[in-house]
Amino acid sequence: MIKASLAHDIGCPISKISQLALQADGRTLLSIVGETRLSLSRNGKTLTLEALVVEDLDVDILAGAPFMTCNAIAVRPAKHEIIIAGSDIVPYGSRNSSFKYHVVRYCHVLRTRPTNTTIWPGGFLEVDIPIDFPPDTQLAVEPRVESSSLSIN
Repeated sequence: MIKASLAHDIGCPISKISQLALQADGRTLLSIVGETRLSLSRNGKTLTLEALVVEDLDVDILAGAPFMTCNAIAVRPAKHEIIIAGSDIVPYGSRNSSFKYHVVRYCHVLRTRPTNTTIWPGGFLEVDIPIDFPPDTQLAVEPRVESSSLSIN
């Protein structure tokens, strides 16, 4: 997906469509303007982006698995690398070598009151964590299906 304001700013050709799309909650309709197809370039490689043009998007471009598949993009989380077209390796995040080879990993479990919360792409969840957590601690949010506040239809 690409934000409509950005698509207009960079002169994307926008084709009208009658397609409907839902947000991640499976209920809320996206405000679709049309669709576009762009050729992007990185280090001499051409990448293709086929995207819906939407009015309300928290980020300028949201490209997921179809974009990655079409352009042979892979993510190697253990090495903090993104591989583009099988050969262009791009590092991301911090490469703190002092933690790279630890066999033991520390895990802290934090629990909070059950709530019905949806975290949208580009959104965030604010959580209080203990002050003794080291800087740059990575946290993961895990949905709990056994929560009494969750209703599955």
